[in-house]
Amino acid sequence: MYYDIIKTLRFEYHEGAVTSVSEGTTWRLYPYWVIVHTTGSEGTLEFDDRTIQLPSGTVAILPAHVQHKFTLPPGSRAVSRWCHVNFPILHGLDISLFLREPVVVYQADDPNAVNAIREIIERMVEIQTSGLKNEFNSALTLQQLGIELLGIIASKSKRCDRYCLSLLADRRLMTVLEFIDNNLAQTITREHLAQQAGLSVSRFNDIFTKIMKIGPMELVRQSRISKACDLLRQTSKSISCIAGEVGYGDQFVFSRTFKARIGLSPLKFRNSTTNHTTP
Repeated sequence: MYYDIIKTLRFEYHEGAVTSVSEGTTWRLYPYWVIVHTTGSEGTLEFDDRTIQLPSGTVAILPAHVQHKFTLPPGSRAVSRWCHVNFPILHGLDISLFLREPVVVYQADDPNAVNAIREIIERMVEIQTSGLKNEFNSALTLQQLGIELLGIIASKSKRCDRYCLSLLADRRLMTVLEFIDNNLAQTITREHLAQQAGLSVSRFNDIFTKIMKIGPMELVRQSRISKACDLLRQTSKSISCIAGEVGYGDQFVFSRTFKARIGLSPLKFRNSTTNHTTP
């Protein structure tokens, strides 16, 4: 069942750092995994209407598209080791669709996993700061570390087995996913997607939402914002150019939508990823 999915798996390391922090973050929602190891003062993590205490030595693993906020008590300090990564599969999807639940790993419960994740993050950051990220051996090491990291995540997460079976069994949805991935710069409507699936709009919407757990147009929006984040990180293209490449004819609509979802304007997001300041 999983082989057809895993054979498409890739690992993408975006950024990371070891930073001393004295304050928390605003509410934010990223199109990539956020993995954080903290030491020092106890902090708080909020997500999905849940509030979790993060004592020193805790690892928090947040899948892509999970809105979250980190908080520290006033006057306290902590050291944050963090990275932003993706595990792309199939047509523009991420394996977070199958490993949906955020995970918190406590030092007292599983010191081996906590220490392994900490070491992986530190080695990834070391490769990044060395400037050798794109050198062959370093790139290969990053891939190895990424797969090792995913193995730990998978051992701590709930798998959505029924989701996997449903997605692989319905080739109509695979066609739709490929269409979305290849046409983000174009106008995409629910009618377009239903046509790709060969279904009525209402029937398509029901099937898609039942299997994917989100509506088809929400997936389109997620995919557009994910690609915009990649372009902001990896290129020096203007905001208006990027807006057009992800299907927004109006730069201001794009900027407003981006900030509403990510918690930062496109320009501030670009600057934050350049400075590697916050998880």
